[in-house]
Amino acid sequence: MSTTVASIATATANATANRAPPQAGIFEGLNPTRYNANNPIILFIIQAAIVIALCRALYWPLSKIRQPPVIAEVITVGFSCDASCKISK
Repeated sequence: MSTTVASIATATANATANRAPPQAGIFEGLNPTRYNANNPIILFIIQAAIVIALCRALYWPLSKIRQPPVIAEVITVGFSCDASCKISK
């Protein structure tokens, strides 16, 4: 019986030693909005999602006055570029 317990303990130790390295994700307690020069794609995805959501939200009232989606896109990108220019100065 003690050999079985020892073999299970050894197998468990080997399984934890062969785990994948940390992926630096939100489930590991890291903040995805903090800029990381080694992995800038995360910040890009967050920014793209915000712009797309704002375009869709702005298109809904503009569609009531028969405006095409491109008008909402131009307004949203114009505001986001204006805000980013003010922040970078």
